[in-house]
Amino acid sequence: MRIEQIQAFIDVTEQRSFAAAARLTGVKRSTLSAMIGALEDHLGVALFERTGNSLSLTATGESILPDCQRL
Repeated sequence: MRIEQIQAFIDVTEQRSFAAAARLTGVKRSTLSAMIGALEDHLGVALFERTGNSLSLTATGESILPDCQRL
């Protein structure tokens, strides 16, 4: 787990969109997606529920968000 992955998780959560987070941070959407995928793999859990263009936090994502923000 890298701090860049945690920041990507926070950015996507705050923007509620990979595309919006990419525009805000200047990081490609595909890069953000890969970073969050790697974080999810490392943790062994899904952080987002992805359905079509809709994105929402899973219960696990909601529970770890405050700890990530404190980092």
